[in-house]
Amino acid sequence: MSETYEMTPVEKYDFIRKNKKTISFDGYYNHVHIDSAARTITINVDDDYEFIEEGNEYKRLKNFDSPEQRLIDAIFRPHLIDDDGKRIGTPENEDDYRFFPIVSHKDITKKFNGDYVYRDVFHLNAHYGENNRTLFNPFAGLLITFPIGEGLLDFCFSLFGASPEDLLNGAMENLEYNNISKEITTPKARNKDELRDLECEYMRRSIVALDPYMYRSLYSAIFPPELEEISETSLKYYIFYLNELKREMRNRLKFVFDDAFYPEELSGLRAHERFALYAQKYGVPRSFRREESFWITSRMDKTSLKCSRLPMDVILKKLHSNVTSKEQSPLEKEMELAPGKVGVYHSVPLFMSVSYKCCTIHDMLELEFTKMLEYDIKLHRCKNCGRYFIVKGNYNAEYCDRIREGNTQTCQQIAAQKKYEEKLRDDKAVGVFRKYYKRYYARKTAGTIKPDKFRLWNYQACEKRDMCQSGEISLNEFEEWLDGSFKNRSSI
Repeated sequence: MSETYEMTPVEKYDFIRKNKKTISFDGYYNHVHIDSAARTITINVDDDYEFIEEGNEYKRLKNFDSPEQRLIDAIFRPHLIDDDGKRIGTPENEDDYRFFPIVSHKDITKKFNGDYVYRDVFHLNAHYGENNRTLFNPFAGLLITFPIGEGLLDFCFSLFGASPEDLLNGAMENLEYNNISKEITTPKARNKDELRDLECEYMRRSIVALDPYMYRSLYSAIFPPELEEISETSLKYYIFYLNELKREMRNRLKFVFDDAFYPEELSGLRAHERFALYAQKYGVPRSFRREESFWITSRMDKTSLKCSRLPMDVILKKLHSNVTSKEQSPLEKEMELAPGKVGVYHSVPLFMSVSYKCCTIHDMLELEFTKMLEYDIKLHRCKNCGRYFIVKGNYNAEYCDRIREGNTQTCQQIAAQKKYEEKLRDDKAVGVFRKYYKRYYARKTAGTIKPDKFRLWNYQACEKRDMCQSGEISLNEFEEWLDGSFKNRSSI
């Protein structure tokens, strides 16, 4: 009788994250930029699978030859400048327009539908402005910036509790509502172009089918899976995958960052030392491979390295320099370059950019987690909502500044209000004051105390209350003064 093989912790860890026959977790290729000084993450979300609807794909931009437009072309649309630094497609007359594809992300945050999320910390920017373009995934093409740690927290406290049956029913309804076939129309690809079309069809069907389930967290929204078949089996894998990642990361947060977790033994260890202990205990890897890219670009945005950014006046000065020449310079002659080639680099600003390529949710979670270790990000557990939050300055902070679903105040505001109310309940001077205030206010309403007399009394009573609280007069003295304030009811 053969024994059933039991996977080791590392094998199980890897198996959960591997693509399965009916589902691939690495559908998108997002580029992640880290700003070490600001301790922020910027994700350039892949838009490779999107398409532009006919008749709604372009926006006309006037004043193409203006300095402002040239600045936009050089920095944000580098593909419009040729090797000699000349703009491509310059209009012959003022009545012509230049057409640029641009992306629309209006009301993007309405897509989020998680139970308890930190949406206000995610800053979303489109590369090319705004339009009404229709996207399968409205996050495609966005630059999303947020503090290191917030993406992981958002994922860990989002709900992925749907059953495979319910998710399958919803997926079929979404496909039918959007008039998308439930079956792939091109079962096999004969060349690269057909393979590309097939991949796009799989991804678009997957995104539509999983709407709005995948928008329960930021990472599930911008790292959608590719479902080769929309079935209970593939959706079961997807739900299992999300919940296992969530479970693993929540366990790490508690063991590595929670200062209330066995403080007598762990408080002397730094976060990465605590994680080393955790990894040894639970058999998870403590080394991760990443794919890093470096490039020089004429685009300056949130993804460019801070050391290469330039003030706007310097950029404008470069763009207006016009140092091109019809004659070769000594360097151009030596290097056999075209006349004016060196001058292009004086008139077009260039910037450096470094990014990590992340294709899956678990890639992104591991990257962010290790950056939290690297930059010594501090977490505390909120004493009001019980969720972890990033400590920004006050290391003694006990409450987060988030608004939990169903509330209108942050946990900090709720805690301050509770403390204030407790103080009022415990303060006997305030209690005595309230008793006489209600008594005399009722008499003022009935007309036995004139309003101006009541206002004067209220001012004096507040002064006496403060004196009682500071110990200048006793509680008995304060109450005697209150009781004797209005003796003759009929004459007041």
